[in-house]
Amino acid sequence: MLRRLMGTVWVGWCIATACTAAYAEETPDPNYAAYLRYCSSCHGPNGNGDGTVAPQLTPKPTDLTQLAKKSGGEFDAVAVYDAISGSRVPAAHGTSAMPVWGEEMRERPGNEDLRANKLRIARIINYLRSIQQK
Repeated sequence: MLRRLMGTVWVGWCIATACTAAYAEETPDPNYAAYLRYCSSCHGPNGNGDGTVAPQLTPKPTDLTQLAKKSGGEFDAVAVYDAISGSRVPAAHGTSAMPVWGEEMRERPGNEDLRANKLRIARIINYLRSIQQK
């Protein structure tokens, strides 16, 4: 049963990623394009936690528009960076890796693309900062 569920999630993620990656390449805002490419299949196109694979995930993806509200009104870019890079374990993920692309973003010895990863993460953080609800 678990293997079937994981297979369903994987196939759904692959389809969602292919669709959002194609759209991300056409998006003029590089911050939103990075978010679409790496986050939207789980967290949704607007960050509300309603991505195409969200119904198959337990616990449900975080509503990323509420990060500042949950932190007393301040957007904590360092905490967001730590969650994305794998420096901090997001409770919803259960491990230090985002289930889909954690290895790609993780800061670790031998990661030759560390500068590009930091730029991707910075773009995602900039987009997330822009969508915070008051």
